Amino acid sequence: MPLDNNLLISFCAIKIDVPENAQAARENEYYQSLRQVKSILPSTFDLVVCDNTLQTLDDLKDARLKEIFKNEEHYLFSENLGKTNKGVGELDMLYQVLNEMDISDYDSVTYLSSRRIVTCPYVFERVENMTKDAIMSNPPIIDVVTGCPQPVNYTLYNDMFFAMKPELMQAYADFSKQRLQLMIQHHIGSEQNLYHFVNENNIQYEWLNSLGFIRFDRELGTIQYI
Repeated sequence: MPLDNNLLISFCAIKIDVPENAQAARENEYYQSLRQVKSILPSTFDLVVCDNTLQTLDDLKDARLKEIFKNEEHYLFSENLGKTNKGVGELDMLYQVLNEMDISDYDSVTYLSSRRIVTCPYVFERVENMTKDAIMSNPPIIDVVTGCPQPVNYTLYNDMFFAMKPELMQAYADFSKQRLQLMIQHHIGSEQNLYHFVNENNIQYEWLNSLGFIRFDRELGTIQYI
């Protein structure tokens, strides 16, 4: 029986220390990503947007992006642990938002790292039809121009997107909260953290061979398909 009451939490880190033109481009990327998600998200999902770099929505220059935040349930967290470890920042937000929301009525909770284009509703439809406790993936990341994939690390799970039953997602948030400083100190990625949690607890999960996401990697200067 399809799951008919699902929660999507989309994590952002919008305002960073870059030149004004780069910041404007970054806000536009977040706007385009969130607009696309809203356009394809099945009606069985509620959307919550989180950010850990904004003090208030007035920090946003892009009126379109500000409007999305205003129109959706959103949370702003000022402590940006993601300055030194991006994944840690998202995990801190996950813990905080789950402790501010009542997720007991949801059938699933989905974790989405924003600023990437979700090209179609496939991943959300997989969540709607999830029969195990979680959905995981580790697809290759492919350079759109060259067609060359990055080497796949088999000791992690991709955390751009994953889903869990609500009680399991809460357990993962609690587990991660205890490890945040450890992850920062020892440069442990959130992908390895997710892998450790799932396998140490023998969690039964479904597998995604691909996500159908497109993102611009500013550090490498490449457009990637996942």
